[in-house]
Amino acid sequence: MVICNHTFSQPSSPAKIKRFHLEISTGPVIPSGLKEAGMDIGALLSFEPRYVLTSNLKLGLRIEAALMYKNIRPSGEWFQSDYLEESGYMLTADYMNKKRNGVQAFWGIGAGISDITSDDLDPLTPSVQSLQKTTYACMIRGGFEFFENKLRTGIEYNLVGPASFSRSNHYLSFKLGILLFTKKRT
Repeated sequence: MVICNHTFSQPSSPAKIKRFHLEISTGPVIPSGLKEAGMDIGALLSFEPRYVLTSNLKLGLRIEAALMYKNIRPSGEWFQSDYLEESGYMLTADYMNKKRNGVQAFWGIGAGISDITSDDLDPLTPSVQSLQKTTYACMIRGGFEFFENKLRTGIEYNLVGPASFSRSNHYLSFKLGILLFTKKRT
């Protein structure tokens, strides 16, 4: 009970915390799943407004889009690949550890929905088969905030629910972001 009370208690000086801030981040994505004879690459863009509930607990709404090319392989003079686009909304919670030497570690979880679009891109075939589905998603993450909580870097693993098409939709992402509206009031 003492640990729970300490973890979620209000800060001793609530006037020194900016309650709302926004993270804008981007980074590379590594799709997971069965490895075939090709390369997998991707990128993402994320916006996450957050509310600082206590000095060590932040709640947010992550809005993210990830584009992935899976199983990139030569096909004559061109390349053939599977294209996967995921976008979604996720409620998040981050636990902030104590700041040490200007660096603050965090870990977090999230749950929400994801819209998936999957295409098989082949320049030699005029038709493109496109599949779409909305499903559930969850996420775990960890990382660090630097420079008075103005810069954030982290790693996330996104577990995206099953889709009717036989491809894994999970992905690992490495993020670098800036935090806006974090200036402390005095």
